[in-house]
Amino acid sequence: MRQMVQHLTLQHCQIFILTRRWKKELPRENRVDGIPVKRVGLPGRSLLSTISYITQLFVVLFQKRREYDIIHTNGAAALGTLGSIFARLLRKKNVARISSAGRIPELKKKLFGSPALNFLRKSDVIISLSKAIDSELFSIQYPLEKTARISNGVDASRFRPYSQEKRCEWRKKHNLPENALLVIYASLFKPGKGHVTLLHAWSFIEKDFPKSWLILLGGGNYQLPGTTREIMTVAESLKLSRVIFAGEASDTAQFTGIADICAFPAEDDSEGCPNTLLEAMSAQLAPVAFNTNGVRDLIVDETSGLLVNEKTERAFAKALNRVLRSEELRKRLSGAARQYIINNHDFNTIASEYVLLYRQLLQED
Repeated sequence: MRQMVQHLTLQHCQIFILTRRWKKELPRENRVDGIPVKRVGLPGRSLLSTISYITQLFVVLFQKRREYDIIHTNGAAALGTLGSIFARLLRKKNVARISSAGRIPELKKKLFGSPALNFLRKSDVIISLSKAIDSELFSIQYPLEKTARISNGVDASRFRPYSQEKRCEWRKKHNLPENALLVIYASLFKPGKGHVTLLHAWSFIEKDFPKSWLILLGGGNYQLPGTTREIMTVAESLKLSRVIFAGEASDTAQFTGIADICAFPAEDDSEGCPNTLLEAMSAQLAPVAFNTNGVRDLIVDETSGLLVNEKTERAFAKALNRVLRSEELRKRLSGAARQYIINNHDFNTIASEYVLLYRQLLQED
């Protein structure tokens, strides 16, 4: 949502952000991209930290109650529940955006699940990112007319295909042939993201396409310790010679701009609206992905990408093989993918949808 906030401010929304202070190194208050950010609660993930976070969250919202009209939560269903409770207490409107499927069933299993879902149902609007989330909302009897479908946005001017000159320059810098075909996958290294499946699929590809390379982007603080090493060990055991572990990238556009194909082997059906897939499609890469919730909402099979129904490395390799083998297919899929993003996921369009939603909410009073 960070980039979205910037576009909302351009459409005259006044925004301040309240978030959890996960680490003591993080400042309690600062500005990020010009937006005031306040971090509350004791650092850490303990029960005491959670209690202090919830308490301070309400205190700040109460203190600033004359400075805002809408409480907008983003992410977990439990956070949406808090937003709904605080909105009722402070006589504000609330919007709960649920970022991925599985959050509501997860909340149901909690000790406080039933009352929490009762409050979530009182939300003025819940934003769903996929049909799978729609189904979960239906399961808790949330009114369909109060559900909004607003997808993630992409900066299509930033995530775009680079010129042939830049593409060749990048390949030359990294000692690759100028006509090398680059397949990219950007994701955290963690279970459900399909890295191991992709590497096994790539073991079939390397034999048939000597001028193809796989680039894996990922890493950082938001994954289990040791997972990067585990995945690199898999690549070593398969004796893969054309896999580039590029690490965590602050600007993935520099990689999507020079690549040809986006692999998206995430096997987890909880995917909402994957940003990395949207960015790759915006950069005019031909996407190959497992047919999972969220992904099938973005890709039209055989038109703007290839959807793989069977979740095996051989099935994924077969789809990659088709795209690597046919330049005509790559161009057709990649062109349709970028056009779809421009038409449906441009940041300005998505920001306008949010502004319209906010105005409609406030007009209900």
